[in-house]
Amino acid sequence: MIQFVCKKQKKKLTCKEAAKMVVPYIEGRLGNKELRRFVNHIEECKDCREELETYYIVYKGLMQLDEKEELPMNIIEALNEDFAVSKQHLKNMSLFYVLSEVTKWLVNISCSLFLIEKIMELILGV
Repeated sequence: MIQFVCKKQKKKLTCKEAAKMVVPYIEGRLGNKELRRFVNHIEECKDCREELETYYIVYKGLMQLDEKEELPMNIIEALNEDFAVSKQHLKNMSLFYVLSEVTKWLVNISCSLFLIEKIMELILGV
């Protein structure tokens, strides 16, 4: 069994765990942490990538029958586009996280400076 370690979370995602995430991924039901672990694993594990492709083809085929949707001409290319969208989403979320942390840091500094200023006014009577 192939295992991939996500450096940020330090948790191994096994192929068995990834297999359980395939349908939720296709249906867009994975949270950001799960999505990151899944995408990282799929990028590294050829067997799980092939399983994802198989499930994607079957899922989209069933959706076509149920909802009379037309399948894309190249369903694997459609999966690749969906996967690229997932990766871009994760990249955007990472940027959002960094910006939110920087904002928190700046707010804390501003509050500290304001507090220092008020303390100085009290001490010096200015």
